[in-house]
Amino acid sequence: SQRDVFTLAKQTAHQPFYPLCACSNVHAISVAAAVLESSMQVAIFYSQLKLKVADYSHWAEAMLERVQVQPGFIRAHSFRDESGFGVTLSYWETESDLKAWGRDEMHQKAMAFGQEEAYLSYRLEIAEIQSVSER
Repeated sequence: SQRDVFTLAKQTAHQPFYPLCACSNVHAISVAAAVLESSMQVAIFYSQLKLKVADYSHWAEAMLERVQVQPGFIRAHSFRDESGFGVTLSYWETESDLKAWGRDEMHQKAMAFGQEEAYLSYRLEIAEIQSVSER
């Protein structure tokens, strides 16, 4: 069934943050923080995880650590429910920073693992955020 990303995010807004591998119900992780001073890029990754995939938690934790030291990385938020449906948003200072992350050797290996073994399906969207309003 199709998931409403905003409902999923709202359900997890007041829950403590957990790694993606802790999926007994909807959990979320959030790393880093920054204030928008100019436009930024966001990669929105939707995925349907095969349940009980060996080594998934290893790759998820390794990528979480690695992305935080990448040039231009601002922050990331991830959500996954008990069915294995997940959404990850990663925010980048520039398009070239985001593309460099896509070319990162370890990230390439993680993507290959996901495509070949971990995901039933996935979708990647790239967008530019020009302004942010919050209260």
